Amino acid sequence: MKLKYFSSLALGALSFFVGACNDAEYSEIENGVYIAEASPMDNYVQQVELQMVDEANVNRTFTVRMQRPASQDVQVKLEFDTTMIDAYNAKNATAYQMLPAKYIDMPQMEAVIAAGQVSAPSLTMSIKPFTTPNQEQFAIPVRISSVVGAQATGNGNKLLLLLSSPLKQKSVVLTARNSHTFNFKGDIAAPTWSFEFWLKVNNKTGQSTEPWFGTATGDPYRPKRAQIFGDNSAPIHLSGTESVLLRYWADGVKKTGPTLQCQLDGPYMDSSEFWYPDTWYHIVYTYDGKTLTLYKDGEVDVTKEVSKNFIFKTLSFCSSFGWQMEIELTQIRLWNKALTKNAIKDGMSRQLPGNSDGLVGYWPCDEGEGTVLKDHTSNGNDIDFGDKKPSWSGKVYNFAHPNDK
Repeated sequence: MKLKYFSSLALGALSFFVGACNDAEYSEIENGVYIAEASPMDNYVQQVELQMVDEANVNRTFTVRMQRPASQDVQVKLEFDTTMIDAYNAKNATAYQMLPAKYIDMPQMEAVIAAGQVSAPSLTMSIKPFTTPNQEQFAIPVRISSVVGAQATGNGNKLLLLLSSPLKQKSVVLTARNSHTFNFKGDIAAPTWSFEFWLKVNNKTGQSTEPWFGTATGDPYRPKRAQIFGDNSAPIHLSGTESVLLRYWADGVKKTGPTLQCQLDGPYMDSSEFWYPDTWYHIVYTYDGKTLTLYKDGEVDVTKEVSKNFIFKTLSFCSSFGWQMEIELTQIRLWNKALTKNAIKDGMSRQLPGNSDGLVGYWPCDEGEGTVLKDHTSNGNDIDFGDKKPSWSGKVYNFAHPNDK
């Protein structure tokens, strides 16, 4: 099968071992049997990986190995063990479930390591594209269930694949004429919070964006940047007892390129100067009660120590926009908790259930028509632009790789 898209990210190792073996037993076993793909450092621990299944079948291989040859054949069986999913859910407050069998093709679940060899022929599993109409979370848990023929039996390890199907949707397109402030039905108290969205700023000037970055002394490109990323223009922001005003400037402290500034009531924090037009960015601001953090595309960009009490009352769009400014937005999410880096990466490219833990406002912006951005949480804060009707993108973006042409 052709592999069209693959993304694998080791998230870490859980602290338990396989079967009846304990720490002491592993220290005594010198010729362990393990899944090579699950133990790149030959450690007998469970690996957890993210696996994106896009528009074609994804093939994964599992190679059973030993640390040194045995004098006889060693027979190894694999199995799907759903207790691994249960353990992961309990540890991480997630709701993964086993991917239905019709999407998994793994005809061979047994391997034989021939006498004198350290590796068996690889086993192949094909994962078929699937859908998540109810925002389900699927996983495939693979473990060694039995070993026969080795002097040391019962040892092995596990591999838990957390699956995702990429988010595919249109976006809402906003300009100065869509400037709008929406009042929440009730105050949203958030001593800790996260504010998350996909954002793209479009170049509507007709000018080439290259060259783009300037220098601290003498910057002939700033006027061009200021037309696209207008100074003091706020694409989206929250207000209440404390404001979270997100606004662009054509350059930041380094005076080289656009910055997104988070202005609170008093302190402010500038992003790094990375912004290009016509480019999607996944943006998350988190506050854990002490530290304000900006994540760009799942990675920490900047942090700042802050002490504030937040109660959010309104959500605003397109404040102080210039006449040539245009943005696209999707997947606007407001949480009453500070998301971790792993949680951000896990959810950024897929649709989430509206009842996800801590989610207090969720506007996917996937309607494709009309004036309303529907809130998918039970709070019912649907955003109606009324006579300031927004536009919608003609393109359906794949948010596993939204910047593909």
